[in-house]
Amino acid sequence: WRKNRRDNPGTTCDGVDLNRNLDILWGVTQGQTSCSPCSEVYCGPSAFSEPETRNVKHLLDTYRIDCFADVHSYSELILYPWDHAPTQTIDSTKRFTGLPSGTCAPIGQTGYQEYMSPQDSQRYQTVGQRIVDAIKAVRGRVYVRQPSVALYPTTGTHSDYAYSRHIANPSLRKTYGFTFETGPWVGSAPDSFHPADPTLIKRDAKSGIIALVQQCICAIELIGTRLLERETEVTSLRRVRDELLATTQAGRDWIRLFERVQGSLIGPVLEDEELSTEAANLVQRAGELVEDEKSTLSKEDVERARGLLRKLAETSDSDEVRADLEAVGQELDRMAGLTSKSAVEILMKRGPQRESGPKQT
Repeated sequence: WRKNRRDNPGTTCDGVDLNRNLDILWGVTQGQTSCSPCSEVYCGPSAFSEPETRNVKHLLDTYRIDCFADVHSYSELILYPWDHAPTQTIDSTKRFTGLPSGTCAPIGQTGYQEYMSPQDSQRYQTVGQRIVDAIKAVRGRVYVRQPSVALYPTTGTHSDYAYSRHIANPSLRKTYGFTFETGPWVGSAPDSFHPADPTLIKRDAKSGIIALVQQCICAIELIGTRLLERETEVTSLRRVRDELLATTQAGRDWIRLFERVQGSLIGPVLEDEELSTEAANLVQRAGELVEDEKSTLSKEDVERARGLLRKLAETSDSDEVRADLEAVGQELDRMAGLTSKSAVEILMKRGPQRESGPKQT
């Protein structure tokens, strides 16, 4: 049974497809979406007409949610926005906010493509691939990472809604939405939707969800909110990441390096009081530096950061992590005496310079 069990007055048909009922181009019958109560993909009488989707909205309104996963069956896919149209990263005027909703008709613009920033498009591809890799490591099942529209176009979906909120209302938090289509086709729709023994498929899904969680942790935000108990410096660093570094390829390479190492290092940092204190002090100092563009990264600042990097390297048994930390350290060495503005500009132009082989620390 695809839908929920709502009674549709005036018909003998029950149910709304909950993954068509959210407020992102609701009621636009692009692809697999319908305004007919008897359709398997019925969007409901209005956006958020169903208690289940109102619960999702409530969670996103109430909590600081960075990533959202809608777990489905079947097809062995990792999907991400957009659902209603192909993604393009050039023309930022092409936004769903400029399209009519509730029309019970398709979009009506031939060749329409929805804008996504280059950094978010790259992030979806990167995180999606890490989810795929984590699932494959369980028992060799190869899921496919792709935009949702590649499966088929539709509207009013959970993953699109989760991600679209910050675009429709810039005061809302950005949430990266994914859809997991778990399990393979096994010859019939009923058996594929409800496998006789889902044990192994659940292990796949758990591995993928853990990978997503790890990719959605921001160590700086976690340290700032938990240890500093304030967001002033974190907000400044987030601005540098999202408004400056994320706009260039070199800057995005630095972001990817940080995301790559933080998953394995955040645990040891939070478990060690000395490391936690040093990390919190450096987050505070880094926030102060970027807040005042004329402030100077002193030799003492670099030595403190270098000291923490050495201790972090000692907690890791990964050559790749140690090589990444050394790349950060070498860049810091070159920045001593520069203003914070100049340092950020260099990071935007020059990506991590790793040595050909992992350096032993």
